[in-house]
Amino acid sequence: MKHLFKDSSMISMVRWQTVLTSLVSVGILAQSSSAQSVPVALGVQVTGTAGSTTVSWLGLAGVREYTVLRWMVAAPACCRKASGPLTTNSWADVLPQAGTYEYRVTVRYADGRWGFNDARYTYSAGAVAAGPSPAGAPGATPLPAPVPVAAPVVAPASVPPPATGPALPVPTGLSIRGGYPVSSRVTWNAVAGATSYLIERWVPADLTCCRAASGQLTTIGWVDTGLDPKYLYQYRESAFFPDGRSTSAERQYAPPKPVNPYNFIATQSANGDIQLSWAAVPGASYYKVSGPGVAGTDMRVDGTSQVLRGVSAGVRAWQLVTYYDPGPVFDATAPSRATLVVTAPVVATSGTSSGAAGAAAGSTSSTTGGAATGAAGAATSGGAAAGGAAGAAAGSTTGTTAGAAAAGAAAGTTGSTSAGGAA
Repeated sequence: MKHLFKDSSMISMVRWQTVLTSLVSVGILAQSSSAQSVPVALGVQVTGTAGSTTVSWLGLAGVREYTVLRWMVAAPACCRKASGPLTTNSWADVLPQAGTYEYRVTVRYADGRWGFNDARYTYSAGAVAAGPSPAGAPGATPLPAPVPVAAPVVAPASVPPPATGPALPVPTGLSIRGGYPVSSRVTWNAVAGATSYLIERWVPADLTCCRAASGQLTTIGWVDTGLDPKYLYQYRESAFFPDGRSTSAERQYAPPKPVNPYNFIATQSANGDIQLSWAAVPGASYYKVSGPGVAGTDMRVDGTSQVLRGVSAGVRAWQLVTYYDPGPVFDATAPSRATLVVTAPVVATSGTSSGAAGAAAGSTSSTTGGAATGAAGAATSGGAAAGGAAGAAAGSTTGTTAGAAAAGAAAGTTGSTSAGGAA
């Protein structure tokens, strides 16, 4: 009787261990190296045709998101693919080559708890087998999908330790830095034993918005683009290990706001053109300027200066805004401003018309000196006859005859006696 009782106890213990192992294999009890892990019952199933598969599972209450990770059973470091955060209960996949694959669906709750269930799928030429993870060796008849049941209430200490290995190191040093409104650089410390990493990004306030993922990485850095500074982002770094397990860390990030140029100034050249210039903004793709002399509402400028023509006299003002691609992202509510008092342009004259100009200047004088100026201007241009005539005309406006005589005399000295006499 003693031996019989002892044998019966051993049989019961073996059966109990077998039940626990089965629960773990089908995912009723989730395994994790984190103190926040909880048992979950997702009823994961994988169906498909050849290499095209669909992973589906039961929806649970209070869930923040689901993620799916796939790898090859025979070579865990091969053919890895991650879904990124999901809010639906299914995920479509295309397998890269024949083989038996493990799919892991992880559920994360809003309060930080999480757990996972696995299922396997075999992809071979001309034959397809689908279903949850088999209890035996690859190729054995798959077990039926687990019957959905409510997650058992089990204290963390009661959950058996992971059967696949010891606790794994958690990522540290996750840092997100930007400097630009539309991009950031994500870095982290290397995780001992990890074979690859995955970075995921989303907006916690809107899980359907702005999702991105890095793909599998073997380096400890990644540049993220396409950000919008109006959102607060959540980043997750996951480290993957050769046995198929993973650990993760998360961090929030708020991109900096757009910056409009400083030192924006306007100057006027001698010919009346307006020169706008400003200091370059780091990360800017281009700028837009608006104001007098700009065709249309605004003008795109790819550099840090712009010449405007045809700006009328008066107090004039311009506005300048920085644009960042992709997007574009910009802030037009507080543009950079430049103001200038524009004067009428000075019209330059050539040397061939100096005689006429001198005569015109002389005509405005109220003294005979104006006529002499006209004569001198004509003499310098080499046109004695024209100078004499201009001088006479200028002198006639002064109300005296001395101006005309002086002009004629000056003109006569250049060799054109007839013109001087006529004057």
